[in-house]
Amino acid sequence: MRLLNRALVVAFATCLLSAPASAQLVSFTFSGGLTASWTLPQNPTPDFANVEVFAIDNVDILYEGSSRNVDLGFFTLGFGGGVCIQAVTVCDLGDLFGDQLFIGDVESPTFAEGMFNLTNGNDDSEVLLRIERVATVPEPSAVMLLAVGAAGLLAVRRRRYSLRA
Repeated sequence: MRLLNRALVVAFATCLLSAPASAQLVSFTFSGGLTASWTLPQNPTPDFANVEVFAIDNVDILYEGSSRNVDLGFFTLGFGGGVCIQAVTVCDLGDLFGDQLFIGDVESPTFAEGMFNLTNGNDDSEVLLRIERVATVPEPSAVMLLAVGAAGLLAVRRRRYSLRA
């Protein structure tokens, strides 16, 4: 009986201390002279990187009310900061410069959280960008595994009590 109780405590503690199964996500929301939004991992793996820029290809975004698939380029402050939103030609949907939107280097960036004022180089409009964490949701299979394990342990415990009676 003590062994079963210990197993329950260990199983519960393991679930509480385990890391989430998915990467932390951040959402990008633009307002002002441009309306667009998308979600990316906070620590993305660039598809391309050089000294001043890294790119993430094939990102699904909501742009001016329509779904689009684009390539995104993020620039260091030394290259003007900001982001380039490209559907067909270089920065055709937005050439937004101002603040650097990430920390670290272009090979292993981490997106910064907060509010950023950017200027759209395509039409000189002011754009406000909010980058914020998206609440993580536990992976359903992990929750289901925990529930099945707990139900099994309770069933074993109940059976042992009924055999004693």
